[in-house]
Amino acid sequence: MKFKHYIFTRYNLGLYSGNPYKIEDIDKYMTSRLNLFYTHLAGLEEQTNQNFTSLVCIDPNTPEHYKDEIVEAITSTPCDIKLITELPQDWLRRQPIEAEYLITSRLDNDDYYLPKFIETIQTNFKEERFVYDIVHT
Repeated sequence: MKFKHYIFTRYNLGLYSGNPYKIEDIDKYMTSRLNLFYTHLAGLEEQTNQNFTSLVCIDPNTPEHYKDEIVEAITSTPCDIKLITELPQDWLRRQPIEAEYLITSRLDNDDYYLPKFIETIQTNFKEERFVYDIVHT
């Protein structure tokens, strides 16, 4: 395999472990985000090129009932989506590298990719060595 393409989505990292967002009503926030997440997932399902893995990153302290809803949403899609409870770069560093190149994209949990987004990125991919480390602030 020449490259592997990962899409990173931070769903609620930090929300239950310090709340850097200063959200006052976390339950209201989580409920509203789930509806937007279904649109996010539809954008992944509609991609003309399905050669990617999506990593949905959630706070490890997310209450079980919210985790269950997120897992249910993810498993209802045919896309290759993994739920992780850490920063995407930490997860990625532990994975065996089975490709010569990695492509990474970021998609917020309330964003939607147009259907040819992945195809466009991969079609325009150029073989070059470039290392970029995502820094979480």
